[in-house]
Amino acid sequence: MDRKRLLISWLLGTVGCACVHAQILAESRFDSDLEGWMGVG
Repeated sequence: MDRKRLLISWLLGTVGCACVHAQILAESRFDSDLEGWMGVG
């Protein structure tokens, strides 16, 4: 396996993980904001 392909796959994996974490954080933050607006929290 050449180094360039390894680097690209590593970058894609890192970016993918970051996107998943950002999506989870955004969803949980949106849920808590929504509860705050509704007065349910």
